Amino acid sequence: MPRLARLIAGAFAVALLFGGAGVRLPRAAATPQQAVPSGAPGSAEALLSLLPYRLQDADLPPGFQILDHTAATPASRAFDLGATLADSQDALQELQRNGFLAGIEQVIGPNDNTPVRVFDYNVELYASDRQASAAYHDNLDVPQTSRVQSDNPPLALRLGDESGAVHVVSTSAATGLQTAFEAIFWRRGRLVFGSLMVIYDRTETLDQAIPFAQAVDRHAAGLPAPTLGAQATLPVIGSDPYEEEAMYALYSRLPSPDQSPFGFMAQARSIITNADLLIDAADPRAAFNRITGEWKRVTEAERVYFTLQGDTGDVWHVRLALSADAAGATANVLDPDHQPNSSVETYGLPQPLGETSRLYRESYTLADGLPRESWRAMWTRGRVVLTVYTTGPAGDFTAQQVNAFAQVVDATYERGAVPDVLTTKTPDVPVSPAPAPNPPAPTANLRKD
Repeated sequence: MPRLARLIAGAFAVALLFGGAGVRLPRAAATPQQAVPSGAPGSAEALLSLLPYRLQDADLPPGFQILDHTAATPASRAFDLGATLADSQDALQELQRNGFLAGIEQVIGPNDNTPVRVFDYNVELYASDRQASAAYHDNLDVPQTSRVQSDNPPLALRLGDESGAVHVVSTSAATGLQTAFEAIFWRRGRLVFGSLMVIYDRTETLDQAIPFAQAVDRHAAGLPAPTLGAQATLPVIGSDPYEEEAMYALYSRLPSPDQSPFGFMAQARSIITNADLLIDAADPRAAFNRITGEWKRVTEAERVYFTLQGDTGDVWHVRLALSADAAGATANVLDPDHQPNSSVETYGLPQPLGETSRLYRESYTLADGLPRESWRAMWTRGRVVLTVYTTGPAGDFTAQQVNAFAQVVDATYERGAVPDVLTTKTPDVPVSPAPAPNPPAPTANLRKD
């Protein structure tokens, strides 16, 4: 495994160990209740209020770089906590009772000239100071097991309103190797911060983690507190329970591993929330307006297929996205996100699918200077947008290959009864302009001379 991949894998192991927002999967079904009042801000609005707390390169210690970032919402975290929809709905109620609104995580790793040390920075927003304080204290309580040893060393400085530390040593059941973590948590009002340092050679000390936590806190102290109130100021599409149900429905209708294109290996399925799109956007506010106002997007599920080169070689992507209505799904197909800085050509599918379909060819160049190409087939089935696209060196894929795999994906989606949440069960739809009439389908010419 490449060095960068090892660093990221190690950092995410930390996140799993600590359990994010201090929420553990409920042991019994939670009592049904309306935990989020009508008119409360949506998770996307909460995420937007957190974006100023992201670290930039200038905030990092010398010799370190940002490796990855992720967004968390109540629905996405509940999905990760549960094995079934019932599990996740229980976890969602627990998260809502605990006041969790949104979170951002960034993985910070060394460059080639810096000793191997990984930092996992996260910031989470809660509905109240009291709920944030409870989450902060829960983060400091790491249960010990036969493979996990933990203690709470004294922290020689004060960060925010309250702060503390935890030291953990985890032993791999497979190899017997030990990985050590030094973590510092603190709270500022409704915000809970975490700075976790991963050390692989057992030379960890808390004083190594303090400078990074201090730098993070200086960044946070220079920002105004989030202004997110009790009532939404931006449109909200559906509720968290509705989104949770949609996640499971889309997830279950992705192609299976045995449907992998020849020569490719299926990777684990994943969920892509609106918050995930916002954290990746160059202009998050403009992205929100497009996602909510035009696409009326609820959530999305994805499966990718790699060769032995991993994500640096040829890759197939399959995505299923739910919109609040058919007009939003159509708008997504006619005006989707393309590869950044790409030139785009539009075609019709050789074998049209669904109500509205398009085939896009996107040509672009990455930092290595090599020409790349993506073929993107998109079509609607009611309120669901189905997408099959490729990424790889120019010429590695053909439109005919994408068209053929799109037929497989469509047949898999249509097999059996489609769940109500994807057809007749609709969320509240925000007010938006009426969509323009669909343009005529372009000719089926696949390449331009």
